[in-house]
Amino acid sequence: MAARYFAYGSNMDARILREWCPAARVVGIARLASYRLDFRRRSIRWQAGVADLVATPDEDVWGVVYELPERALVALDEKEGVGIGAYERVTVSVELSSAYVTEAVTYAVVEKTPEPVAPSPAYAEMLLRAAADAGLPVAYRDRLAAHISFRRA
Repeated sequence: MAARYFAYGSNMDARILREWCPAARVVGIARLASYRLDFRRRSIRWQAGVADLVATPDEDVWGVVYELPERALVALDEKEGVGIGAYERVTVSVELSSAYVTEAVTYAVVEKTPEPVAPSPAYAEMLLRAAADAGLPVAYRDRLAAHISFRRA
């Protein structure tokens, strides 16, 4: 059985995702309404802030929807630190570029920091590159770049 997964952070980069889920297949880009991307967790791996979803009316987050075997979610859970307090798996409704709405799983930080944590330059660069490579809308990429620059200032 296949699962749909909405990637909005480092996993937008298909090379990174396929290290954990080799069978992942891109379905398309998608928009998650009523959320914003923020950096509400300090990552040990990155030694800085990493992407998170924060419920926010009138904003949206763009990302990539993948289809992958249901069993691959176990590998993603491990990567995202499910069960050890990092991220939790949540189900969201996303709108694919074709205006088709589908349910997908994604990950959100369990214990958000009170204030955003600036991402590292390497993480910020990777996130912006992944968004461009995935073909996310230019307006969203510009907004993301401005948000990241603000957080790093």
